[in-house]
Amino acid sequence: MADKKLGALPNLAIPIGTDQLYVLRGSNDYRASFQALIDAAQATDITADGYLYTHDGSTAQTGVGTSFVKVTGFASEGDAEGIIISAANDQATVPADGVYNIDFWVSFSGTMLVTFIFSIHVNGLDVGEIGLERKLGTGGDVGSASCGGSLALSEDDVITVYIKADGAGKSFTPHFMGLRVHRVR
Repeated sequence: MADKKLGALPNLAIPIGTDQLYVLRGSNDYRASFQALIDAAQATDITADGYLYTHDGSTAQTGVGTSFVKVTGFASEGDAEGIIISAANDQATVPADGVYNIDFWVSFSGTMLVTFIFSIHVNGLDVGEIGLERKLGTGGDVGSASCGGSLALSEDDVITVYIKADGAGKSFTPHFMGLRVHRVR
């Protein structure tokens, strides 16, 4: 029995990454076209991930009041791929436009009977979407809390954590704290 020849096949458009489209040309030899598709997808790697952290911290941040101030207690930089991490500046900078998951966690002590509010800021502005609230009790209470969410960010956006309290002149000491930024698309 003789092999049947296929007629002309249509082009097939396949999205790659967040802003590219690869056209798979109609052909009887899809092997070469699929290899070209794989090569294009690998060239559009969206991997970006990094984190800052404090482990067994003991330095208090004073002067926390009723207006947001930047958290300055990050001590170390974790592994980073694509994300620009700076413990010295307590921030993470994203490398490209995309959607990023942002996770923040903290275990801390501080002024007794005070409610502390933490918020994720982008370029110094409260995004209002990712934050947490934790009230400390009495007698050396160590509270823990975490929050996370997804944000559409632009290239060179700077992610930071800010804090405020329900009164003036408060302090908090991060014992364990982390900020992770991970691109999802």
